[in-house]
Amino acid sequence: MTVSVARSLCVICILLFFSACNVDDPILYEGGDDVGTSEDDAGDADVSEDDADVSEDDADVSEGDADVSEDDADAASCTPDCEGRECGDDGCGGSCGDCLDSQQCGEAGICECKDGEIDEAGICDIWVLEADSDQWSGFGLSAQEAEHAPGSPIRAAFDIEDDDLAFVLTDDTYHSFQPSTGDWLDSWPLTELEPGLMSVDVVFAYSIPSSHGENLDREGINFSGMDGDDKIVWQKYFERSTQTFSVNPDGLDGEVHEWTKANAADPAALRASWLDIENSRGWIDADPSEFCDTQMEETGPYIGHISDDHIYIVEAGACFEWLEPRPVGDFEAFQLPGAPSAHEIGAAFWHQGHLYIFRGE
Repeated sequence: MTVSVARSLCVICILLFFSACNVDDPILYEGGDDVGTSEDDAGDADVSEDDADVSEDDADVSEGDADVSEDDADAASCTPDCEGRECGDDGCGGSCGDCLDSQQCGEAGICECKDGEIDEAGICDIWVLEADSDQWSGFGLSAQEAEHAPGSPIRAAFDIEDDDLAFVLTDDTYHSFQPSTGDWLDSWPLTELEPGLMSVDVVFAYSIPSSHGENLDREGINFSGMDGDDKIVWQKYFERSTQTFSVNPDGLDGEVHEWTKANAADPAALRASWLDIENSRGWIDADPSEFCDTQMEETGPYIGHISDDHIYIVEAGACFEWLEPRPVGDFEAFQLPGAPSAHEIGAAFWHQGHLYIFRGE
């Protein structure tokens, strides 16, 4: 009996001991690793929700992929059409080409002068290759709506190198032009310049800068026209102080003049001419000492003459010999973007490093 009671008391003590130890369990539960595990379990629920969102996004991407596939199929079945076009849409979302900075793409897909600088046909009438530029700029005549702009085809042109001034000739008028602005300043009957020019087909003109001569107050001007098979030449002065023309007493005055040297051009076939005193672009690579008695080994001044298909060059610093003609397409100036075609040219002049071309017909 005593032994049984003692055993019972031991069992009761053991149970009370373990009950007391378990009092701390709630604290461990709140602050132990089990809390994190439970939160992770909650996070697993969030992940499941995210997975559901991703699945929806995947469905959206799949739909987008389907759209892209349809676009690719459309693009693959589209044939670009640029026939007769040099710019604008090719019909398949691509381009038929770009125009120069000075041009815009017209409705027919052809590059033309920009708005405000085009004539009624949307074509360029003046081309300018500026000093050191690698492309031509194009401009129009009638868009300027200037009182003194030429109203008929331009036949010849020349500049006054040491002034901001140039002149163009038509069949019956002549006009003053300001190169720096493109403005037409004044106009007169051609008879006031030279009555004899009315009886010939004016072919070309060019000027000799005053800085290249002995008198800095005047520039020399050469005019040439065809009377049948004869080239008729007038040589005048432009008096810078009075802005008037005068007769050159030592020059030709409506007289026949022939080109007889080798490689000379047929004057009747020429469209325009210009004189470049410095050969600043180095377009003429010739050694004058090889064809005349001179110490000059590099071409300086030269005269360029343009026909429908060739450029004829006269070395104008020492020998005044004609160089071998070059096809227009082989001459550097007319290989640059935006260059006029030879058949469009009616006149030209060189002014302070810039080459100006005017449309003819």
